[in-house]
Amino acid sequence: MVLVRAPSRARDEGGAVALLVGVLTVIFFTIAAMVVDLGQARVTQRAAQAASDASALAAANALYLAGTATPDIDAAVAAAKSYAADNYQVTDEDWASCTDPDALPYHVPGDTSCISFDEQAQPTQVRVVAPTRRVQTPFANVVGVSHVDVGALAQATLTQGGKSDCGLCIVGGGDHELQNGDATISGGNVALNGNVLVKPNGLVSTDGKILVEGTADGPSDGSGYDPAPLPNQPKIDDPLASVPMPTYSGLTVKTDPCGTGSDHGPGIYGDFGFPNANCVLEPGTYVITGKWSLTGSSGLDGSAGVTLYFVCGTPSAPRACNAPGEDGGWLDAAGNGLITIDAPDDGANKGWGIVYDRLNTQSLFLSGNGGSTYHGTIYALSGLLDYRGNGCGTVSTALIDVGGMEFSGTNSCLASDYVLEDNVYVPPQDPHLTK
Repeated sequence: MVLVRAPSRARDEGGAVALLVGVLTVIFFTIAAMVVDLGQARVTQRAAQAASDASALAAANALYLAGTATPDIDAAVAAAKSYAADNYQVTDEDWASCTDPDALPYHVPGDTSCISFDEQAQPTQVRVVAPTRRVQTPFANVVGVSHVDVGALAQATLTQGGKSDCGLCIVGGGDHELQNGDATISGGNVALNGNVLVKPNGLVSTDGKILVEGTADGPSDGSGYDPAPLPNQPKIDDPLASVPMPTYSGLTVKTDPCGTGSDHGPGIYGDFGFPNANCVLEPGTYVITGKWSLTGSSGLDGSAGVTLYFVCGTPSAPRACNAPGEDGGWLDAAGNGLITIDAPDDGANKGWGIVYDRLNTQSLFLSGNGGSTYHGTIYALSGLLDYRGNGCGTVSTALIDVGGMEFSGTNSCLASDYVLEDNVYVPPQDPHLTK
């Protein structure tokens, strides 16, 4: 007998599939919800970080805008808060409730610790913590995540200020032929943009380094440089680029700096030819729109604290020179007389000795004859320093910052010992993020 098995009935698994679909739907919905919520939190966090970065850099930039060694911490805090308000809508109430347990050692008393500095006297670091912002997560709340707290921090650092790296800074490009003159610099490097050539009887010497953007040529025995120059170096920037030009508000037009009446002393001048005698300048600022000429035995005594500031315009309307460059007032002091310039040792123009407007393209003529001395910063960013004579002027405590330089005469000699206290203070520079 043959047995025939009845066909088996297929199992109905529809209920299991429906259950699985339901479970997966919940899981996928939860994941999607968390992605949406956490994505919003990430967007907020990126905005917080961008605001912190911008605020820290803004604060660092604002610390030394006056160009002096005294920081403006209030301005730095205000700059940080302004950027945070613009970029992240941070309010005064947000700052009031913000605390930073890892703040730098100093913050403004009574103000938030979320904007802090490494010190009060001369800070070079700023830390900004963006106030915490709570991002609600309504979708993720189904798995118990009701919100995410978002914050960010940034820290900006400035390069230490005080002195320029270079005591003789030749910032213009092109070729600089120093002929047979001697430039002896101490207290800072010699730095030149472009190329430099020293003739057989010339010398560039420093107790630092000789840094040249391009090539450095001279006698084949290397006697033109001490130490040996370092060519192909990075281009140097003007170390005083962020320092404000001398102030001269309140000065009136005058015509005779050497006189004894009301028409002499600090003021605004046009052309003036100095007599063959010694002219004693009273302390203060002399704004010059024309040519000041010292020829023959003309002497100039500015040892009482003097700033000579050469600008464009006219005595009745002095002004900054126009871009890309313009001939303004200039000093022709290439005679045989003694010249002494001592920059002010205090006040807004502290350290400014002989100064050309940054876009003044006139040349500056100085003489080494007779032991002339210049104490304080010599600045002609767009001009040429033409150093003449057969002697050695002692620029004993100067920072020399010029567009170009050349020597004229037989064995002209310039000696400079760059001393911070007698010169313009170089503010901290190069703010950059370190956190």
